[in-house]
Amino acid sequence: MFILKYRRFSTAVLGSAVFFRPAVPISYTQRSLQANLNSARDVANLLPLWYSGTALNFFLIHNVNKKEKDTMMKPTEILQEHWKAIEEKNFDKARGYLAEDFTFSGPVPKPLGAKEYIEVHQSLLGGLQDWKFNFSILNEQENKVLAKVRITATHTRDLSLPFMPEVSTIRATGKRVALPEEKVEVVLKGDKIAQLKVEQVPEGGVTGLLKQLGVPAKS
Repeated sequence: MFILKYRRFSTAVLGSAVFFRPAVPISYTQRSLQANLNSARDVANLLPLWYSGTALNFFLIHNVNKKEKDTMMKPTEILQEHWKAIEEKNFDKARGYLAEDFTFSGPVPKPLGAKEYIEVHQSLLGGLQDWKFNFSILNEQENKVLAKVRITATHTRDLSLPFMPEVSTIRATGKRVALPEEKVEVVLKGDKIAQLKVEQVPEGGVTGLLKQLGVPAKS
């Protein structure tokens, strides 16, 4: 004779949750409990893998972000590379550091855009060799840089200034030019230079340069 025993209630414990079931045969309850325990054991076995996978993902993401941050150029480095490219007459590279809405202001009648700014330097360096900004960084704050420049160059070739049509081509004089120190305020937008503001000082700018070459200022 086959006899089934019953209990009023049976329980299955998984984690911290307790589930109550109505009376069922003990044989069924034992199988169900064993299945739940097996499932709980499987989950427990997978947890270390899940945690280790999460830790690995965090480690990889953290290191990728750190690598990107480490390789990102600082504002001072962007400015230095820009001026260095001009000194080396690599004007395409120099233009690449400028924002689309870039403006240059200071010793000019009106602000210049990126295209005009590069063209001015192309003209100047066409007649003035060994052009150097002789720059130094005074301060850096997030997207702003304060620097100073003291431009020097040698007039070894004929100098034409299309942006100053009133000035005729200046024949090479061989003179050494040394402009006074000027402060420069630079504002960056991301990794591009958005603004260059040059301090206006006596005997500075293109007017001061022409004076040193013996070209009288025109009213």
